[in-house]
Amino acid sequence: MKVWLAYVVLLYSVWAGVELGLDGLMTSWWGSAAAGVVHSFLVKPMIWAVPAVALIVRYRSAVRVRLREMLCLRRADWLRALAVVVVLTVYVLALSWPRWSAEDHRLDISLVLVARVLVSVGVCEELAFRGWLMNAMPGWRTWWGYALNGALFALIHVPTWIERPNQLAGWMAIQTPLFSMVLGAVMAWLFARSRSLLASLIPHAWYDLIMA
Repeated sequence: MKVWLAYVVLLYSVWAGVELGLDGLMTSWWGSAAAGVVHSFLVKPMIWAVPAVALIVRYRSAVRVRLREMLCLRRADWLRALAVVVVLTVYVLALSWPRWSAEDHRLDISLVLVARVLVSVGVCEELAFRGWLMNAMPGWRTWWGYALNGALFALIHVPTWIERPNQLAGWMAIQTPLFSMVLGAVMAWLFARSRSLLASLIPHAWYDLIMA
């Protein structure tokens, strides 16, 4: 438990420094496009994914799901993950519909964007929050465990919301944190039920891709 808590403190402290300091410096040095690539493919994996994998391996006797097992997905778990994909898609469409414009909401997805989302969101965030934090925390497969994981997931976004206050404009000040918590809790549930990181990685990455 001490290691788990220490990881939470370090992750949130270091990530706040990245979001509120380092990202701005990289943007001023290299421009937003290059800084975004470095952020997604180098900085975030080194801070989120690498320590999470090291902890999963180091404390394999304390986690419920081993690293190799996380990469498997059974048919029933595929169906569960796809059901969440459908729900998230409907949610995004409903959220966008009042201000819908075919020009503003055309699907404009590049291979670079797909790769960034898969690495930054799918691999990094799911490894850290489900692969390690959910995997090693008390409350495995309990409603309060899912809620706690969801709350932790929402809190990691606080530096981003400070940096981009427009994301919390108006009623979004309630909707955005609440939905982040619910999304994290659902991903924790998917991971715990399936014992597979793919079950939470796929819906999570899909949601961020269609919201990009």
